[in-house]
This record gives sequence, structure tokens and C-alpha cells, in this order.
Amino acid sequence: VMSYEAGLGDHKFYGNTIIVNGTVGPYKEVPNGWVRFRILNGSNARFYDLQFDDKREFYVIATEGGFLNAPVPESNFQVWPGERYEILVDFSDSSTIFLTATDPENGRDQPFNIIELRPVENSEAIVSLPQTLNNIQSYNSQDVVNTRNFNLQMDGVTGGMMGINGVAMNMEMINERINIGELERWVIEAQGEHPFHMHGASFLIESLDGNTIPLYARGWKDVVKVNAQAVILIKFDHLANDDAPYMYHCHILEHEDMGMMGQFTVE
Repeated sequence: VMSYEAGLGDHKFYGNTIIVNGTVGPYKEVPNGWVRFRILNGSNARFYDLQFDDKREFYVIATEGGFLNAPVPESNFQVWPGERYEILVDFSDSSTIFLTATDPENGRDQPFNIIELRPVENSEAIVSLPQTLNNIQSYNSQDVVNTRNFNLQMDGVTGGMMGINGVAMNMEMINERINIGELERWVIEAQGEHPFHMHGASFLIESLDGNTIPLYARGWKDVVKVNAQAVILIKFDHLANDDAPYMYHCHILEHEDMGMMGQFTVE
């Protein structure tokens, strides 16, 4: 769990100290072999572009909703607020290294250290890299019953400083009503960059700004990176009534607090 906040800009609060699992200046002893990490970006607003300081390759194996179909090799990848990933890293014959990050979206182009990893001599993780992890059955877009559009707005909304589709979060308002078990397409557009999160279901990404979806993002997700436009396919299988609705919102803490959030039922 990573947090890095202090300094206010663009309605977001940035820091100057990395905290990993509640620890400043963290380190972890690891065995000489494959090690599995679960990564959560717990920051208010900072986007982390993660890599190891020796540029070594690692493998992304899971997203928020479970395993990918197969390990995906990467040397760096972005984790936005609220996103979770799992990776496998081989520390065989390794010296001490750092997991580092940049945040170019928010003016941090120079790498800063996240955590120091210290391989322990004469220890070994008895693990091999799997070739197959899951068998995700993609949705058929022809089965989409309904399309919903969401516009994430930084200003010019009713009832608050920020909002979605012209209105800020209102505890007394149900913004969307969804039929249980129906496949829907959500088209999410934004002013600026926003990690969009919803409760109640995982989804598959259909497109990101019309570009090819990175292999490491082709699993079950509940947070999607929205730059200009993201399109997802989603189906809700659990009921939520007016007394206990689900929410969708930007996962930048200040943005959701300023109103970039909505409520929906599943009936």
C-alpha cells in the first residue's frame, strides 16, 4: 500500500513522503527466487509509474478482480489511485534493488524510491513462473442491452464544485437505475485524467481513447484510467436498493469529496 502526499495543486493534495504499509523508508528482505507482490496505490491523487532501479523485467499476473489469463512481461507500468495489481519478480542472484516510481502527470519526472528490497543469501523461493493463470471469457459486444454515458466534470455542475453529467454527488439522488444481469456499455469521458471506480461488480475494458488496451489491463477491473474516453463492459449480479445503493466515482480523494460521484441501484 503506497501513499505519497503534500502540496495542493489542480484540486489535488500531493505529499513529500512515501509510506508503504504504514512505514517511512521501508525495506523488505526477500528470498533468492520468484516473489509475488500485491500493489495498491493508496495515495490521494498521485499516479505512480513503477519500475525497478536496475530496469529488470517483471510479470503482471493479476488486476483488481483476479488473475490475468497469463503473466504479462513489463519493465514499467502505471498504477493510478485505487488500482491494484499483482506482480511476480525474480530475485535469483540479485543484489539489493529499489522499486522506484515517477509521476510525470503531476510533475515528478525524476525517479523516487518506493521500497528497498534485500535478497537474502542462501534462501530460495520454490516457485516457477506459470504459463497459464486464468480463462477469462470476454463479453460479446452484441449482447449489450444498454449504453450509459458519464462525463466527469471539474466545474460547471449543479450542487457542488465537481460532478458527473452536470450534477454533484447528492445523497438524496439516485443517478442511475440498472437492471440486474444485463450487460451494459459505459462510456466515460473526462476533463483531465481520472481513475474511475465503481462498486458492485468488476468489468472488462473495451477501449481506452480508441487505442489498444495494454495486456496487463485485460483482466477483471473495478478502476479504469480515464484520459479522454474509456469504454467498459459491465454486468451487475447483486441487488442494491434505494436504501443502500452502489456508488461510482473518481478515485482522486479530493475530486470525489468535491462532488465527482454518483449513486445507482440494481433491481
